[in-house]
Amino acid sequence: MSHCRSCGAPVRWARTLNDKAMPLDAEPSPAGNITLKETDDPRAPLARVLAGDDLFAARSAGATFYLSHYATCPDGEKWRRRR
Repeated sequence: MSHCRSCGAPVRWARTLNDKAMPLDAEPSPAGNITLKETDDPRAPLARVLAGDDLFAARSAGATFYLSHYATCPDGEKWRRRR
């Protein structure tokens, strides 16, 4: 577990499918849309951002969800990379 360099909140790290680092709020959130999958890679679990029917199906199955820390950090826009 680490802490956000801006707001000091605890964050956990995940990887995207494109192998990019993604900070998440440390605690699960019922408002979240990101699930985690543990892999053999010791760096971080794999993050999967869900929407639509996939999100509904995962919620129905009782999955645990997280929020991107960019969405909750007061300085999130400062750290977010643009596409």
